[in-house]
Amino acid sequence: MKNNFLTFIISVIIIAVLAIALTLRWSSDDKANIESKTNTGEIVQMADYVKDKEEDKIKVLVPDKKPEVKKLISEPITNALSRLTKKHFWINVSPWDSPINPEKFSWYHTWADFEITSREANAEVSVYAICSWPLLLKKTAIWYWGIAVQKCKINNSEVSVIYWHLKFSSITWRPKQDIDSGQKLWILGKWNSDETWWERKHLHLSIYKWVGIDTRGYVNSKNSLKDWVDVGALLEWN
Repeated sequence: MKNNFLTFIISVIIIAVLAIALTLRWSSDDKANIESKTNTGEIVQMADYVKDKEEDKIKVLVPDKKPEVKKLISEPITNALSRLTKKHFWINVSPWDSPINPEKFSWYHTWADFEITSREANAEVSVYAICSWPLLLKKTAIWYWGIAVQKCKINNSEVSVIYWHLKFSSITWRPKQDIDSGQKLWILGKWNSDETWWERKHLHLSIYKWVGIDTRGYVNSKNSLKDWVDVGALLEWN
C-alpha cells in the first residue's frame, strides 16, 4: 500500500515537471517568433505608425490616394514649403521653449508660419489665394492686425482659410467676392510695425475644418487640433 502511494506521488511529480518543461518551451518559441517578426520590421512598423498617428499625422483632408486634380491647394506664398522653418502646425511652444525669441504665446500651434528671406525684409511680399472661393470677411485683430478669411473646398470638404499678418490696406477684396486659386490678393505687413502688431514679418495661415471663423492661434491640448488642418501636409501632397 505504502509502495503504491509512493509510486503515485513520484508519477505526479514527473507529470508536473514535464508540464512545466513544455510550457517553458512554448513560451520560448513564442518569444522567438516575436523577435523574428521584429527583425523583419512588422511590429516596429506598426509601433511607428501608431506614434506617427498620435504625433505627426494630424492631417485631416489629406486623401489616402493622390487625387487626379492638379493640386489640393495653391501656394499661399512663393516657395511655401521652404519657408516652414520655425513654427509648423501642432508645435507646442511657450515663452521658455520656442524657435522664436522672444515668444509671447503658449500651447499648440493651429496654423503654419511662412517666414520671409532677408532680401524680403523691406520688399513687398505677395500672398495668394490657396483656392477658388469667395472672401468671407476682412478685419483687424490684436496680435495679428490684418486678417482675411476665405471659404474653401478642399478634397470635397468645405473649410475656412485664415490669412494673418497682412497689410490691412492691401485687402481690397470685398466679402462674398469670388477669388481664383493662385490669384494675388494682398501683401504682408511691414516688419515690427503697426501693420503686423509689432511682430516679425511673416505669413500665418490656418485652415479651420468647418465653415466658420475661429481665430485661435493656439489651443491647450493636441486633441483640440482635430478642428484644424495641417497646411504643410496639403502642400507636401501637391
